Amino acid sequence: LPLPSGRRPPRAAWIMGASLLVLVVMLAAAIMWSTQRMRFLSGDFLVPLSAALNEAQTLTAEQGMEISGRLSPDGRALVYTRVLKGQSTLHHMNLVTRTHRPIQTGPGNAGHALFMPDGKTLIYAQGTRDGCRLRRLTLGADGPVPGAVVEDLWPCPDGVVRRMDVSPDGRHLLLSRSARPSLPSGLATLELATGALRDLTTPTLEEGHDTLPRY
Repeated sequence: LPLPSGRRPPRAAWIMGASLLVLVVMLAAAIMWSTQRMRFLSGDFLVPLSAALNEAQTLTAEQGMEISGRLSPDGRALVYTRVLKGQSTLHHMNLVTRTHRPIQTGPGNAGHALFMPDGKTLIYAQGTRDGCRLRRLTLGADGPVPGAVVEDLWPCPDGVVRRMDVSPDGRHLLLSRSARPSLPSGLATLELATGALRDLTTPTLEEGHDTLPRY
């Protein structure tokens, strides 16, 4: 039987109410986007970035490519990797005096250096004939302490370390590594006191690399 004039089925009324609510939400979102866009175009968001760029200073101007820069915990020093003619070497810069010098690591490419939480110790990866080694070196204000002995921390057995980070307490490293150079990199933790390694991820070729580890 037809419904009396002026009445609608409950389902139709529900649909109309939901449609009206969606319309209100979309309208509110459009107004907010328009406001943010106007603020962006007016320069509100560009002022801080512009000021920062105006204060940016060139730290290095040497030949080659400089990558993987890491600041010391107190922000007064920087270590980075310089790649030139297929060779990668480590360099240290005192950001207060702007003096920088190479870090003598011996034969083999070196990279992925980072400061330990104490700010006095540097850990880095160095290529060897059988893969790589993680090594530790004591630093002073202007780089390696004269006569400091390089310590081997971990031999990277049958593998390659591509990136790493240190835990806040300095007890563990978080590594991006692969068991063989042909395999994707997975994440693993390395306990520095014992050398115990624990794999966290083991991606397949289809999944690709797990990189840029951070605590």
